[in-house]
Amino acid sequence: MSKPQYLTQDDKGWKLRRPIPKELRELAGKASFVERVGRVSQKSAYEQARVFGVATDLKFETLRSQLQNPDISNDNKSNEPGFNLKLDRAKAKEIASAYFYEKEEKHIISRSENEVIVTEDNITDAQMDLDEAQDIRRGGVPNEEGILYRPTSATAIRQLVKYGYLSKEDMYDADALKLPKEIILSDVFKILCRLLEDADVELAERRLRELERGGSATITNKFFEPMILSDANPQPYFRGNTRHSLKQLVDAFLAAKELEVGKSRRSQYNIPLRFLIEYFGEDKSIVSFSREECDEFVNLLSKIPPHATQHYKNITVKRAIAKYEKSEKYAGLNTKEGQKKLYIIKSVFELALDKEWLNKNPFERLKILTKKRDEKKFESVNNGYEPFDVSDLNKIFNARLYTGCLDDARGFNKQGSNIIRRERYWTPVIALFTGMRMNEILQLEKADIKKHDNIWYFEVTDEEEGEYNSEEFVKRLKTKSALRSIPVHQRLLDFGFLDWVNARGKGRLFPDAMSGSGDKPSFVFSKKFATFIKAIKVWQPRKRVFHSFRNNFNDALRRAEVRPEIREAINGWKAKHEMDAKYGIGHSLEVLNEEINKISYEGLDLKHLEPEEWQKHLIEKRFNS
Repeated sequence: MSKPQYLTQDDKGWKLRRPIPKELRELAGKASFVERVGRVSQKSAYEQARVFGVATDLKFETLRSQLQNPDISNDNKSNEPGFNLKLDRAKAKEIASAYFYEKEEKHIISRSENEVIVTEDNITDAQMDLDEAQDIRRGGVPNEEGILYRPTSATAIRQLVKYGYLSKEDMYDADALKLPKEIILSDVFKILCRLLEDADVELAERRLRELERGGSATITNKFFEPMILSDANPQPYFRGNTRHSLKQLVDAFLAAKELEVGKSRRSQYNIPLRFLIEYFGEDKSIVSFSREECDEFVNLLSKIPPHATQHYKNITVKRAIAKYEKSEKYAGLNTKEGQKKLYIIKSVFELALDKEWLNKNPFERLKILTKKRDEKKFESVNNGYEPFDVSDLNKIFNARLYTGCLDDARGFNKQGSNIIRRERYWTPVIALFTGMRMNEILQLEKADIKKHDNIWYFEVTDEEEGEYNSEEFVKRLKTKSALRSIPVHQRLLDFGFLDWVNARGKGRLFPDAMSGSGDKPSFVFSKKFATFIKAIKVWQPRKRVFHSFRNNFNDALRRAEVRPEIREAINGWKAKHEMDAKYGIGHSLEVLNEEINKISYEGLDLKHLEPEEWQKHLIEKRFNS
């Protein structure tokens, strides 16, 4: 496999650099196009290098076009009553090619960072995505004037703005995207829409084939073929160095992960890596793995019993599997856990690729398929975490923790004259009115409570403002989509939350939640919360837990008829760029604030949480005691 042009490697991983021709540098404002690929596998880096080459070709063409027509951006500003769109068929093809490249590049990066777990369900989802893309390509829907507006029209307008064929000032009105008739009806615009639809179909087909067959898929639409060039010749696992043993590779993997992930994540490596060493032997050369023995090993991963270390001490994992299968506790294959373990094993051998100890990952394309869920299983999925009902919520927020307790530790359920507003007090209240996850709340810093245009909001982020002990805890989010801004609900303001925040010093809002928590503050707090709701007779195992607040919040948004895309933005279920692609340029804080303040909880009286009320209540308690 010859190394692609423009690809280099340093101590931070792979990097792409392509010099810009001298005559274009002044217009580009730089001397080179540079992209940091990072620590991905060699295969992913090579794929990204190939699409980088095509993408920079397109950028050069755009720059040359602007050099030849320096007034193109001014010519494309609107001059009512019409628009002067200087776009021809060749330029439309360039834009569609760039669109395809960007989508494919994001997919390559995502695939390198996140293991694709293959199931019947996500194969079905991929097929539905393809069907939808094909339906869109078949035609648009006429509006009241009989004009056929293709669903890709908005995407095409954004691409034209992006590449300077239309001005942003003319195409957006108060953040809403315009679809001018003069542009929509032009032949070249229709061609561009069609090419973008072709790109979406090709991308959807590739995703489906990747899941069905494993690995990268070939191009079926010849127009996009230059974008991705797959390797025709398979490479052997052997790179020429037989000195590296399996134990050396596992040790190198654990050393690399020591700095990359926290304790709880590293603990998940224990069983799969222990089984890997036990099964193959620590002295086995990493170049000697056969496909057959890897396949046999993978078939056992779903059979490993839960909590094997605790329940099957002093025996090998393989013997634990045999004993578990004969026990009354045997619950069948756990394919979900098997997939997680396989991802870890693949990651170990990806490190060997990065170190150039191997040419090919022996576990590549091996999969653990799950059976398609039947109707009964679908019912069980719906029987997951339940929202608290109103009586539960009243029990929670009228408990002694909120009306007067001895203390917020072991005395939380003993009558007293103290209301201690720390994490045990605030976390459930914040969750009820924001839908934030437990860790998202517990890791908040004072700097994360911000104000913009007179609107206070929570900045949910993994960026840390303060300097903390790195051994204690590092901020993190569940997914990239969790990065978001959530307006502070009026009821939280009524409860004196901002006054409490302002009275805090710099740093974490809930520093005590970190004490003894090891890796995640939720590790300790979830147990404390379970103890709390057990004491007030609300707890139901795997049904009514802290996550139930998130369900309450989302149900409240639905009752308030908040649109799905707004709910997704507030809850952090969609990445911002996905929201932008689907709904325009995203939602302003003002819109989110208006929508979030529509929610309420009928039958739940929280008047006593307002400062004047609870202070008066405590004075009466202390006077009467």
